[in-house]
Amino acid sequence: MYQCKHCKRPVHDYTTKGINEWMQDAVVLMEDVSRLVGEFDSEHGHKVGNRETGSGGMWLHKVCWEAAGRPEFDAYERPSKRVDELSYKDEELWVVSPEITDKAERERVLAEGIAAHEQRLFDDKANRVDDWVEQDPEWETEQQRERPWEQRFQVYTYPKQDNTVQIHDALDDTAVRYEDFDGTEEEAETECKRRWNEWLLSDEFKALRARRKELEAQWEAKHMAELKEKGRFDVGYRPSKKGGDVMDGRKMGRTMFYVKDRLTYEDVIEFDFSDELAPKEYESDPAFDGNQSAEWETRVEEFRAETGRIRALADTACARLNAAWAEAGYPGKDWVWHPV
Repeated sequence: MYQCKHCKRPVHDYTTKGINEWMQDAVVLMEDVSRLVGEFDSEHGHKVGNRETGSGGMWLHKVCWEAAGRPEFDAYERPSKRVDELSYKDEELWVVSPEITDKAERERVLAEGIAAHEQRLFDDKANRVDDWVEQDPEWETEQQRERPWEQRFQVYTYPKQDNTVQIHDALDDTAVRYEDFDGTEEEAETECKRRWNEWLLSDEFKALRARRKELEAQWEAKHMAELKEKGRFDVGYRPSKKGGDVMDGRKMGRTMFYVKDRLTYEDVIEFDFSDELAPKEYESDPAFDGNQSAEWETRVEEFRAETGRIRALADTACARLNAAWAEAGYPGKDWVWHPV
């Protein structure tokens, strides 16, 4: 991120709506007299308004640029300084927009914004913790089974620095995530294992797990509301199981359709091509004034008609299942639907 030429605070995208999102709205004045205006995005490269910024520009918050009288590039002597977020204090990162002038309103917005930010960090921790302790046996690695503590604590040894040992805490949100350890690597691993087991019994861990359950309930309720509005069942497509024709030695693909259950994420009915259109092999006719040959073009029209027919079957089945689900009172995953 870069330092604003007007207020000297950072232009950054680590923002929370309702408090400091104005610090993400940027204006970058370029040496060629061009101007970039839009939201700053550091996650996908240093971009403003989906355009690469490069280096050497004059960065300002959009609010600050307007407050300064909309200056051009030559109003400043040196390009904006690139800075690290950790070099700023919280009160410089979490600043209410200067457009809010009432003191009481600024304090209210600041308090609500910081609370929202802290809740977001806590929710992020809750999601990570759940992933650490609720491993799917199918995807769980041998290392996760034998050394579960390494999901939170990692031990690093630096041979070039007199074998300095450090412990990294992946759950620590502060800048001090790497702790010097006075001991060997083996002793540090033993300490990490002790901390992990102690943490699993802590009130913090219980609170994070409880929050994860709350988030899951919220997600499920939101997902169910969307399904009631748009339909639990939907039509998808994939390559046909019956293969495709061969033209001049090249495989030509076909498409099948299926009905998927968006609540269980399972496919429930499939519709594929009829046996009358079993794969065949064709050769181009050099004398034919068209794409391939008269026989081939007839085949293409047959495919189009058959594709439309099986898509219609899938759409009809999908509509019937959605209607049956609604009539049953929108039951959950255990609902036994009947083939249609």
